[in-house]
Amino acid sequence: RSCYLFGIFILLVGCGEEVDSDSKGILDEGESVVYRLESGEVVDGVPKDKAWQKVDVGVVSNRRYSKVAESNFKLGNEKVVARKYDEAVVYFKKAISLESDWVEPHHELASVYLILDKGNLALAEYLEVDRIEPSGYFLSKTAIWSFECEKKGIIPKGYYRVYALSEFLDVEVRAQVVKASTEKFPKFAPAWLEYAQSIEDAEARLKILEHVLTLEPDKTLRGKILIDKGMALSELGREAEAVKILEAVVDDKGGTRVVRLGALEILKLVKNKK
Repeated sequence: RSCYLFGIFILLVGCGEEVDSDSKGILDEGESVVYRLESGEVVDGVPKDKAWQKVDVGVVSNRRYSKVAESNFKLGNEKVVARKYDEAVVYFKKAISLESDWVEPHHELASVYLILDKGNLALAEYLEVDRIEPSGYFLSKTAIWSFECEKKGIIPKGYYRVYALSEFLDVEVRAQVVKASTEKFPKFAPAWLEYAQSIEDAEARLKILEHVLTLEPDKTLRGKILIDKGMALSELGREAEAVKILEAVVDDKGGTRVVRLGALEILKLVKNKK
């Protein structure tokens, strides 16, 4: 099986039983929901002894690509791990030349171009990702939105690269980057969302999330904000409002699929809480 579309955010799944997702038409034929545990293990459901832990929601597909393309893609990923980025570019481009509508090599190539500080090439690949997966794939739409912010002067040219790569820094350093981003670039929605997620008080978090929604984020980020808003409302005992928001995200046929799946899982938790 070929795994793809892994979660762009972290969820808490805690039903205490195996999760049997009602995909509600979110998945295509031959696809199913999978979960990546904190250990990195990919499972079809979250067993009782691993409930209430952080997991990524993802989608698994049975679609196969040519063996040569898959081999080049695998080699490209190995070069990324080895930090041999120029060589990784060669392999990803070979995979794309054989399977032009395979989204994963385009996405990984965009990420490598970002690392190499080749913003225009990275944007071109993110746009290809968006063409192949118009509902959204990982943070492709947020990347495109952020590059547009650079053009508009909302953030300086090259800042999205700095912000995105800071994710791999020490947790405390990343938190400093996020907070500084909200102060220096107050219209940069991704930083505001991440800052909101660090706030323990649900009421204060809710106020920040309401603010982020006014910044006209891309639809992937907007879906994530609405999920967090639903969770905050649930924490405050406002379950009916939370359910309404989460159901709207799940039912949004134009929304990013992993966001819709994530909203579905959170919706189950909220309804069980009621």
